[in-house]
Parts: sequence; C-alpha cells; structure tokens
Amino acid sequence: MMNFYERLREYREDVLNLSQTEVAQRLHITQSAFSRLEQGQTDLTMKQLMIIKKAYHLSNQQLVDLLDEYESEAPPNASVLRETFQEEEDLEILTLLKNYPKEKQTLAQLRFYTPKEQQVILSSLLFQKEKIDFLRKK
Repeated sequence: MMNFYERLREYREDVLNLSQTEVAQRLHITQSAFSRLEQGQTDLTMKQLMIIKKAYHLSNQQLVDLLDEYESEAPPNASVLRETFQEEEDLEILTLLKNYPKEKQTLAQLRFYTPKEQQVILSSLLFQKEKIDFLRKK
C-alpha cells in the first residue's frame, strides 16, 4: 500500500507529467525542498497542501483520495486526469489573455515573426520570469 507521498509523486509523474522542478516553481520553493516534501522528509503545511491542490488542479475528492491511506478500488484513468489538468491549465491561460488584451495582442503578433525572432522575444520573457523567481527566493 502506498503512502500519501508516494501517491503524490506517482500523480505528479504519471498523470501530470511534471518534473519536480516544474512543481517547485509553482510552489515557489527549490527543487530540493520539494524533493524532501515528496519523500516525506519534511512535513507539508496546510498552506503547501492547498497550493499543491491548486497547482495540480485537484478537486476536493481527488485530494482526499491522495490523502486516504486506503487504496481506492478503481483508480481514475490517468489519461482522463491528465486531460482535465491540461484543460484547466489552458483555461487559466485563456483567462490571463482575456484580462490582459494588450499582451494578448503582442503574443498574437509573434506568429508574424521569424522563428529566430520569436525565440529572442520568448527568451527575454523567460529571463524576466527567472529574475522574478530569483527575487522570490530571497
């Protein structure tokens, strides 16, 4: 029988196809800190649990199932869960685009740039994101 931390890791790997680094970024912690959480070496706070719930797009029932010490008789289909996760993430992105029309227009214009120009623009955006992530860790 798997414990909560093993089920959490399995869900991250098999359903969401996310790396520890990707989840750690969503939680605003280091990859090594998330690794310790996932291995059960560090206790999860309620706040972190709720952030994981949001980052993984878990329903209340899915979270309870992960926390439940007993194996469910019929585990949910991983591909269905993965598709639901992707749909929820896509909806969040669409909401962001709707809330920022000027930025949406800029992103839409990217398709008219060459692949090399697109890469330069997106690299600049990623660099800004990395700076923000770095400042959050301080």
